[in-house]
Amino acid sequence: MSEIITPFVVPIHISKLTNKKLDQQLISKVYKLKEQTVGRDLSNVGGWQSEIISSEDKDIKNFFTEAHDSIKNFIGYYHFQENINICSKGLWFNYNPKGSYNKSHMHTGSNMSAAYYLKVPKNSGNIVFEHPSEGLIADQSVKKFNEFNSETFTYTCNEGDLLLFPSWLKHHVEINNSEMARISLSFNLELSH
Repeated sequence: MSEIITPFVVPIHISKLTNKKLDQQLISKVYKLKEQTVGRDLSNVGGWQSEIISSEDKDIKNFFTEAHDSIKNFIGYYHFQENINICSKGLWFNYNPKGSYNKSHMHTGSNMSAAYYLKVPKNSGNIVFEHPSEGLIADQSVKKFNEFNSETFTYTCNEGDLLLFPSWLKHHVEINNSEMARISLSFNLELSH
């Protein structure tokens, strides 16, 4: 007798938020901030990324109210103690026009990270998560890729998708080949007792 066990799992939690009115308010905020600020350069290439937005901002508070259940569900998989504190470690907007992308990166200084998709034109670039094991060997002899032999996991996002994942999980976003911009917001969470 034999069996396969999977002692380590990398969770990516995908949920759908449906408050279109709030989404429009957030998109308007992106355009306003983009007009008023230069933004910052981190993982974005050819795109624009806002400075960190205050968690006291009214629209951001409303967003976290909408996302609360998804965040709690994701954290629930870890079976932490009941009195765990969840603290926002920063939220920012991403505006990626045609030809822009995000190079491979991880979110240091936090425990959990997220991406929420506000505007996703067709062919505007998928998010690609990279296998955390640098020793993984995938070659041309693989007949069918699966969770045991894949070096990457590609997810095609839709508007309203909220993805939560461990901050240490490297990821990148493919080039936007659409004529329209992809707009998302990202945030980091810190867990403490």
